[in-house]
Amino acid sequence: MLFLVFTYYTTSADGAAIQPGSVNDPAVTKSYVDEQVKLQVAAQIKDQANKDVSAQIEELKKAIAALSGGKGTSSDLTVVQLAPGQTLMAEAGSEVIVRNGYVTAVSNDGNGIPDVTGGKDIAVNAAIATNHLLIFPTDKRGVKPDPKKTDTIFLMVRGEYKLISGSGAVKATPSPTPIATPDATPTATPTAVPTAGSTNAPVISP
Repeated sequence: MLFLVFTYYTTSADGAAIQPGSVNDPAVTKSYVDEQVKLQVAAQIKDQANKDVSAQIEELKKAIAALSGGKGTSSDLTVVQLAPGQTLMAEAGSEVIVRNGYVTAVSNDGNGIPDVTGGKDIAVNAAIATNHLLIFPTDKRGVKPDPKKTDTIFLMVRGEYKLISGSGAVKATPSPTPIATPDATPTATPTAVPTAGSTNAPVISP
């Protein structure tokens, strides 16, 4: 009997045979393949999760704006000067960036302030880092200068806010000054004066 044995080789671009399992065509183990598949699946899950989180953040911003009656939806950033002793209380949906100095968090409900840049909540009376974006979900939180410092603080604010001085005086977000309209021309009021020689017959003067 004649036995025929066939050996299969892979051929490279230049026509040379490539032996399976060699350096040019290495064999891989199942564990290696499983690990590579696992890494690719994990990368895809992470990418999808990032997209989902971004979409949720946008939806949350819209919901906050709707609950606040449209406040804090302005796209303009306003530079606000915060003097020692003053407190800035932000309305719901407002955004604040501290540009300089030492500033601490204020909260009337005991909850912290979301620090979007730092990825954490800032507790009451805790220091706030400069150039970090803060988003205020409710209107009972704000910022104030460190009482031990005397520097003037500059903030960048988007949305509604109130400035409260040490005496308790409140200054709301500046609004356009209304144009004053002139009052109507006053008309002369007739007065009665007596005529000469008579005390009972008044005469109307112009």
